[in-house]
Amino acid sequence: MAAAALAALFACTTTSNASDLVFTLKNRTSGTLERFYTSPVGVDDWEEDVFGKDVLEPGESIEITIADGRRVCKYDLRF
Repeated sequence: MAAAALAALFACTTTSNASDLVFTLKNRTSGTLERFYTSPVGVDDWEEDVFGKDVLEPGESIEITIADGRRVCKYDLRF
């Protein structure tokens, strides 16, 4: 699935305090997304599957929160 077919809207603060990253992920593909992983840029370790036992069907949206306490709002995403 092409990453360009997905829409992720990121919203995080730019203050000096650490803040959670909260965004809405919408599946704009024709296929089911079964897994979703995140990792801060520059870190070679992927976190656990964000979806867990759930999936994201075509047209569905989900709000995702990454609460890792980082001040920088840059993440690698893998489906």
